[in-house]
Amino acid sequence: MNLELEVTDEELWGCVRQFDVKTLQEFLSKVDVPKSGSKDCLQKRLFYALKLGLPIVPTASNEELSRRESRERKLRFGEQFKLPHPLTLDGWEGTSANLPPITEEKVNHYFRTRNKELEISTDGSKSLGQGRSMAVSSGRVHTVEHHHISDIVGLSYIRGLVVPQTRVHEQPYMVWILVFKNTGVIHQADCHCIAGLSGMCKHVAALLSFVTQQVECGSSESCTSQLQQWHRPSSSNLNQKLKTSAFLKDIKTPKVSSSMCDNRKGRRDMFDPRAVVNKKVRKLCDYDLDSLADISNGKAAVLLYAAHQRHVHPTLTSKPDINHLNSTLDEDISSSSPIRVSSVVDAFREVKKSAGTDAATYTAMTKEMACSGRSREWLAESTCQQAESHMWHKHRVGRITASNMGAVTKHVDESGNLTGSTHSIIATVMSYYKDFVSPATTYGKKQEAVAKSKYLMKMRRTHRHFNLEKIGLCISSSHPFIAASPDGYVNCKCCGAGLVEVKCPFKDKSLTVTQYASKGNTCLTVDEDKVSLRTTHNYYAQVQCQLFCTDRKYCDFVLMTEAKEDSMLIQRVYRNDEIINQMKHKASSFWANAVLSELETGAVEKKIALKYKEMQTEP
Repeated sequence: MNLELEVTDEELWGCVRQFDVKTLQEFLSKVDVPKSGSKDCLQKRLFYALKLGLPIVPTASNEELSRRESRERKLRFGEQFKLPHPLTLDGWEGTSANLPPITEEKVNHYFRTRNKELEISTDGSKSLGQGRSMAVSSGRVHTVEHHHISDIVGLSYIRGLVVPQTRVHEQPYMVWILVFKNTGVIHQADCHCIAGLSGMCKHVAALLSFVTQQVECGSSESCTSQLQQWHRPSSSNLNQKLKTSAFLKDIKTPKVSSSMCDNRKGRRDMFDPRAVVNKKVRKLCDYDLDSLADISNGKAAVLLYAAHQRHVHPTLTSKPDINHLNSTLDEDISSSSPIRVSSVVDAFREVKKSAGTDAATYTAMTKEMACSGRSREWLAESTCQQAESHMWHKHRVGRITASNMGAVTKHVDESGNLTGSTHSIIATVMSYYKDFVSPATTYGKKQEAVAKSKYLMKMRRTHRHFNLEKIGLCISSSHPFIAASPDGYVNCKCCGAGLVEVKCPFKDKSLTVTQYASKGNTCLTVDEDKVSLRTTHNYYAQVQCQLFCTDRKYCDFVLMTEAKEDSMLIQRVYRNDEIINQMKHKASSFWANAVLSELETGAVEKKIALKYKEMQTEP
């Protein structure tokens, strides 16, 4: 609030004293000054507010109007010419050909110039660095399109969707850029995020980095702009074999006789004094690897390449009794039946043809999804690549997996009723959110192999015939809508069969295990200098669900950091039937009331699609 007329303090004070309490409070609220207190106090506050010239704080409606006016000014080119909004245009090109020649130098120039216009002291290097990481390393930019507007206009639009850097499950931001066609100079930019009105946010930098990479790779050039290739021979001619000349066919070469190999000059290292029957090449599995592990404390490199023990089917030592073939035929058919594993979506499609009520649907679904032990073993072996397997993704849809079990049980009370908002967990169970790649997930996949190798060497020091092998999706035999994907099967002669689950925290990777547990908000807890897995954490529910689905007694929970010492925790978590029974009860209620309802109505999927559509159409 600025006073354009020059008045004295006495005149200003006399004017303020004429206002009543209500008028004083209205003026003070406009300049964001506290409006509580006596009338004399309010008069003094208003007097000094007017004297200092405090500006009027804009309201929410005024702020929204200001944002719209700012976006309208971006579309104006000159005093009278106004460009159409990107959302009103049709005929966008999704190919990378004919993109404007945007270079990294022009992107840096745009951010420096824009910072000077907004009177910002920095050069925008932080936003540029984050944008390049999101575009190149994380792959957050997709659906990039461009539009040339008109032949008489020297500007082009480039738009794309950029996934948020931290809230990766939320809808992506719509970003558009206005660029000169011939020079590639950036004129304007806009993003739907909070800081996108300035046109300098990291999402704008991500889209510009993506386009710059496409231009530098040459994918933006059309076929007429590329060098001619007519002088190069075709690939079919390059792969043809040379024809043998006619005179070479008449030349006869002497064949090498078998005795020549025996007449060659011998060497000392070729002499083998053993008998012929004992002269055979020994395989790696023929050596006593357990003794080697004891002697070398599990540090011998050859132990990492030891083959896992496989189940050897017994051979028949006598002829089968064909007299009792008819009586055992039915049992043989059930054991050799074809492998059949139904996905949740396929099972629901079959059940809805006949089932009526919700109870009937639940019973029919569990019956339709039931599969034999042979089928479950086949699925677990076929999906051992886990995230890289298409079948693994298909059979996870609609099933409550171990990684989601902790969140599911927290949304169901003891009576089996749903509590709180289940929108996000339903979307996760139904795999509505697309898979994403982030520094944390990339780090976890890379470190998991390192952690398994260290874990294997440590366990082979104290366990006999200790083996670790990959495993895929394991479906529960009694509750086919519950599944788990452990990080590995373990087995040894002293402890029997078990599991292993590996965690490698990204944010606190430099801390020791004790320091990580002492933070208080992690999956670990410290009790009397003993570090252990917190039983209320989702990781504990994940481990118990894995033990339930695989019917094993223990799971080694492994957590590894990059500290020089105290960098690995190996805790053996045993099966807890009481917790598993509670988990089965709550998971059954959630699946019957939430997942089956979503399969029937698709309400959550429609909400996500509607929200995504609204964000795209928002000006």
